[in-house]
Amino acid sequence: DMKHRSRLISLVKRLFRDDFLTDVGLRTRSKNTNEPLGDMIDYHGMRTVWPMFNFMIIEGLRRHGLYRLARQLEIWVINGINEVGNFPEFM
Repeated sequence: DMKHRSRLISLVKRLFRDDFLTDVGLRTRSKNTNEPLGDMIDYHGMRTVWPMFNFMIIEGLRRHGLYRLARQLEIWVINGINEVGNFPEFM
């Protein structure tokens, strides 16, 4: 329905803004969010991109028919993995 579609579009627009999007996928947390554990610990933070989480988002995008966006995100993540040379826990 229209309400569901509106929420989906809003969520996707939010995720693909500059504060989440990187050249290798989506950050775990926005660049605009304070680090709860200080500047030195960023395991699930604004400086990390987790391929596994990104692939979960890619699957969700596909389930909602957003195939081109899912493919683009997949390409960014795979390019990052190729740059690292293996499948890292996070980038």
